[in-house]
Amino acid sequence: MPLLVTFEVSFDSSDFDFDKDPCVDLRQPLFKGEPPTKLKHLEVRQARTMRGDLPPTMPVSAFSTALYSLDLYNSRLWGNVEEMVEFFRTIPLLERLNYTLASGHEHLFDTTPSQTHSPRCVRMDHLRSFATT
Repeated sequence: MPLLVTFEVSFDSSDFDFDKDPCVDLRQPLFKGEPPTKLKHLEVRQARTMRGDLPPTMPVSAFSTALYSLDLYNSRLWGNVEEMVEFFRTIPLLERLNYTLASGHEHLFDTTPSQTHSPRCVRMDHLRSFATT
């Protein structure tokens, strides 16, 4: 999959019990642990991919360091603030982030402030658009 430029994963809420769990688990590791080097756009809807049982040598992000557009809708790519910081460090070229959580599902990850990282510890020099709803 070295030529993959866009990756979209979307599940309809009618596919599962939305009230019980708003996300479908994606099998790990994605792309056999080797991120597609040309991946520029990622959209994840109603899904989650977590470190879980991944070996410590597996990259935090199963996506390309060239990623510049990320759309998340009721999705979870990290379990807490520590993992979120690690994730964003792996995508330094990110230009656009859209992050949406439907009402009633605001606890898709632990928002307890980091004990390790200071606020604004990830440089996002290329970020041009940041939208959350």
